[in-house]
Amino acid sequence: MHIQKFEIALDLGGWETTIFIKGIGLVLRELSSVAVFREPTIEDHFKKASTQNLSDKANESVAEVGTKGELATIVQANEAEEKKATQRAIKRAKGDRQEGDVVAIGNDVRKIFGKTGETVSIKYPIVAGQVVDVELGGKMLNHFLSKLATIRVDDAVIKATVIIPLYISIDEREKLKEVCYLAGISEVEFMPSAVCVPAGFGKDRGKGTSYLVVDMGASKTDIAIVDGDSIVSGVTLLLGGKDCDANIVDYVQKVYNLKISRFSARKLKHSIGSLMSKDTASQEVSGVDVNTNSPRIEVVEAVDIKNAMYNVYNSIAGEVVNLINKTSEETLKDVMQTGILLSGGASAVLGFKNLLTNRAKLPVEEYSYPKNVCIMGAGAYLNTEEKKD
Repeated sequence: MHIQKFEIALDLGGWETTIFIKGIGLVLRELSSVAVFREPTIEDHFKKASTQNLSDKANESVAEVGTKGELATIVQANEAEEKKATQRAIKRAKGDRQEGDVVAIGNDVRKIFGKTGETVSIKYPIVAGQVVDVELGGKMLNHFLSKLATIRVDDAVIKATVIIPLYISIDEREKLKEVCYLAGISEVEFMPSAVCVPAGFGKDRGKGTSYLVVDMGASKTDIAIVDGDSIVSGVTLLLGGKDCDANIVDYVQKVYNLKISRFSARKLKHSIGSLMSKDTASQEVSGVDVNTNSPRIEVVEAVDIKNAMYNVYNSIAGEVVNLINKTSEETLKDVMQTGILLSGGASAVLGFKNLLTNRAKLPVEEYSYPKNVCIMGAGAYLNTEEKKD
């Protein structure tokens, strides 16, 4: 039997996973999420039972019976009846599924989000390059590899270059390797995301040319000065697009008394997200009224999204300035010529480039599709066989 050999670049991002195959290109982009079955309990179902129904039955019983002792007996009987009905409902809902069984992976999770009640939990196996759940991460990655028409995982030898944050412990690297091995990958090497960025922009990767990289993803932001394949200096911040989403959720609840999901917050960020003070855009969002617990639609303004997100982006800009201030005069001369390379999906918000330019006093270059920069840069190393661990 012929054994196929493949080299891939792999970005296990906090929001999305992307895969690049050497000689072919970018072949997959999927949500880095897994929906798992959560076994329902009596408490889950029983707490949904209408208190008002029990109260109504009790009131009717008072009129008919008239004594507290008999009323207590009736209420207990009603509760017992409710619990038996709940147990039957739990059995029907559970079927043959067990706690932790996978219900959906990747983009399929988007289709069921918000429609599954309390029996399904959304998990993110890898966050900011750190493995939260090795087994679930392995299942997720194996599912993604199995979707590739080019690769038959069971019959292939796969070598992966995994993109990682600047600073990640040896233990975390080992966990990432374990995830890859569980998915069917044979060999694993690592490449810092900051090293991938200049290559993704198509820049000269030769030694002696320095770039200041700001790579902002869903769960982390890497800020670094890169010279060839080397990191001169840098920092990883646990700030990213998901922090913006969470802030939007909190802000909308505080200002509009409306509970919205993180998916809804993310849609608001993408549609009207801006750091521009005079942005007049607006967008409808649906949620649950905090006071009445009923569905409601509200119009949210772009200035609301700015107020919710600004601290995240301003903190990142502040760390860029700190790194510049610590950089040697010789390296800084180079960086003043090459400027800041801005990458990562969360960096695309309108106004971030202006904020960085104004605070760092350096030119800022954006990529037409910023979420592709790292994976395409790692792919460029694969295709030219210039990759280093």
